[in-house]
Amino acid sequence: WPIEQKYDCHDGEEHDSWPIEKKAWCCIHASKACPPMETLKKLPFAQIPYDCEAAFDNWQNEWSNGKKAWCCITRKMGCDQ
Repeated sequence: WPIEQKYDCHDGEEHDSWPIEKKAWCCIHASKACPPMETLKKLPFAQIPYDCEAAFDNWQNEWSNGKKAWCCITRKMGCDQ
């Protein structure tokens, strides 16, 4: 299923001016406004190594939100685009 476009991640505005909710959404769904990898490694979900290959054929239905975020950000897999 195509994901509903909650935010315009290509609006031309500086990412620094975006609210945190928009930054998080655009990072996960469009790989835009993501924090540096060193910051991501400090987030709780980054400490959990997920197997991004497991259930990849049905990731939209089978993966938890944490796994979707981790695999999208760290492996560029399972991103809603």
